[in-house]
Amino acid sequence: MIIGRFIAKEDGDFEGWIETLSQRFDLLMQPEQGTKVAFRIYKGMCEVGQAFEKSSNETGKTFYSVRLDDPFWEKPLNCLLFEDRSNGGWNLVYNREPRKRPACGSSEKGQEARL
Repeated sequence: MIIGRFIAKEDGDFEGWIETLSQRFDLLMQPEQGTKVAFRIYKGMCEVGQAFEKSSNETGKTFYSVRLDDPFWEKPLNCLLFEDRSNGGWNLVYNREPRKRPACGSSEKGQEARL
């Protein structure tokens, strides 16, 4: 699902936002030189994540692996940032990890398996 949108600026920064049912905030991505990190991501003055440049094995097109974090979240949010040529921007896409189901015949949290 698309949870955000970014626009590349002439100076190399990306400006954008993330919006979900419970939160909306503006973000700024600034290029990082000389490291594996392609961009550092900021909300106001606070760094909240990084983006790493990747390329598609099939098409060779560039996209970014984005990791956002907040001390109040249970775990970091991993997303992908893809160029959307239809409107000149970039879409931030999030896919929830599938829930792990217990193996057949195993018990969950101390409960006995029922036959």
